[in-house]
Amino acid sequence: MQRYIAIKVLVLLIAGFATRAESRPERTWQISLETGVQTEYADRGATVGGDHIKTALGVSDGRLSVGVSYTRMLAHNRLVYDDEIDINLDYGLKTGSGIHLNLGADLIHNPVHGSLLDLGAHKASTIETYVSVGFEELLNPQFTAYFDIHLHDFVLEMALAPSYPLSGRSSLDVKLMAGGAFLHSEQDNLYISAGLGYHYALSDKLNIHLSVNSGLSSQKTFTDTAWNHSGEVSVHNDHKSFWAGIGISRDF
Repeated sequence: MQRYIAIKVLVLLIAGFATRAESRPERTWQISLETGVQTEYADRGATVGGDHIKTALGVSDGRLSVGVSYTRMLAHNRLVYDDEIDINLDYGLKTGSGIHLNLGADLIHNPVHGSLLDLGAHKASTIETYVSVGFEELLNPQFTAYFDIHLHDFVLEMALAPSYPLSGRSSLDVKLMAGGAFLHSEQDNLYISAGLGYHYALSDKLNIHLSVNSGLSSQKTFTDTAWNHSGEVSVHNDHKSFWAGIGISRDF
């Protein structure tokens, strides 16, 4: 019963902000499709998966956005890590002073453990809520607080994401992040990460991007998997990691 109450509260909250926002004559929806390959699925100072393909579909009217993504583990990584489906609902507000406020929720689902609505701390899905504040300043600082209502995990994160145009079609994107994951059933973890990306527009609606990233954590939350000739797997835990990716996106 609690899971349905949580979903209703979130929907009513977002609907309330939408009602109070100024009316616009018409809504222009944008659809985006993105797919890419990465050598590691790292999130908030921890390894979530190995080599994988991630495909995401998003629909947005500039304020309200809905997205779904599927992360598919590759080759032997499927023996260690689970595939993941994420469904995101986000509502954004922009003030006249260049401050952005976003409220949202993610339903995080591991299909191998059960059905989509099998919600719970040790079940197939959990729901995570978040609030984010961003500023249109030189380095585009953003502060985000996450809370998983089933795992009772709380995360605070700060990000700097400046972008530097290289030409009319390309840009160099920098992302620096620092945060703390305060976990209910595991040790708390502090982390920092740095990423460098290259973005190139093949056309007005078609883009490619390359990225390299590195991370450092206070706990040994990054993992590296290896297989020998017999197919046996070994997992090594570490405080640091490095990963890279390539992807392509299309707007409609």
